[in-house]
Amino acid sequence: MSELSCQYMIDLISKIIDTYKSDNGELQIEPEIVKISKLLDSVINETKLLLIGNEQELKIVNDTNIDSLIADKLQIKRVIMNFLTNAILYGEKNSTIELQLLSDNKALTINIINKSKYLIEEDLNNIFDKYIALQASKHNKASTGLGLYLSKKIIDAHNGQIYAKALQNKKYLFGFSIPIKNKITQNIE
Repeated sequence: MSELSCQYMIDLISKIIDTYKSDNGELQIEPEIVKISKLLDSVINETKLLLIGNEQELKIVNDTNIDSLIADKLQIKRVIMNFLTNAILYGEKNSTIELQLLSDNKALTINIINKSKYLIEEDLNNIFDKYIALQASKHNKASTGLGLYLSKKIIDAHNGQIYAKALQNKKYLFGFSIPIKNKITQNIE
């Protein structure tokens, strides 16, 4: 079994356990000061092989001067990883995925934009519901329909907003916005 297969199984089991905890109000959010650049470096490093395998490029657009925020580092990383790995897996080969960082004085917004021939606009209406497998998931037999559901729970616990939008030319945007200084809900319910 390869290292990627082992990591995938660990992530899948963790996702199932955390979904169970979330549904029962037991998943705790642990706020701390999160250095955004270090968090993104970690995410990019962990997805590098997937990008190479799909012959994709990651373009980072950083329009923020914020270097840290109050959040649960592990859970926010989970959301970004989920969005980015979905963009890679369901994105077109030989394409560019854009990761945008935006902010005002109150909130940090992270958007991931990719081009996909697998997604359809109608899927976006209930994309964050539990066990909803997208049309695109037919191409990824391992999809559980839990990643985006858990991402929504995490962003809700951070008093943020999560969204998915269809753009022009078969491009899709998945993103979230969370307060920079935050009184975080302690449990994900």
